[in-house]
Amino acid sequence: MAFRRSSVAVAILGTLLISGCTSGNGDSTETSGSNVPSFVEQVSDAVKQADIGGASDNQLAILREAQGSGELTFDQARQAALATIDCIEGGGGSARYIEQQESSGLTLPMAVAEAKDDESLTVMEPVIEKCMNLESFWVDKVYQLQPESQEVRDAYRDKQAPVIRKCLEDNGYATDPQATPQELISQALDVSLETEHAVNCYK
Repeated sequence: MAFRRSSVAVAILGTLLISGCTSGNGDSTETSGSNVPSFVEQVSDAVKQADIGGASDNQLAILREAQGSGELTFDQARQAALATIDCIEGGGGSARYIEQQESSGLTLPMAVAEAKDDESLTVMEPVIEKCMNLESFWVDKVYQLQPESQEVRDAYRDKQAPVIRKCLEDNGYATDPQATPQELISQALDVSLETEHAVNCYK
């Protein structure tokens, strides 16, 4: 959850909240490759889970369209975010649409629910959760974890690897010459935590 000082706001983006694979800067640090299911596997599983989990007809339709085309597009993810906003507002809440760009360059369409204070947000949380589940949870998950999205993140990760290595070594931290880009990122995140972010080599 992300809070803004001007108002209480929570970004609704299912995968970021449940994946457990985000770094301190909000970007996913999990790599693609043989460990990542194919798009066919990802979307097939999402359709099954969404159907069992009570997703709306609209969310299921988006997933099935993606299943047929082989990709979940930005426009489809945005459609789900906008439907989430309509649902929240229909439940008496307030929400707005934003597009958040990761440092990798991947743009995430997001619904952001807002409330005037923490108490109001607490009251609205059941509506927010219900609307996310109905309209966007599984679409968000597929959009963020599909191969096309991961390729964007991987390209950024690979480009940053030499920069991360130099930063670590300039700050007195030895690096393994054989370390993969992901291993360098993990080391940089560990160093950042150990130094209370005084040495932050992964930005």
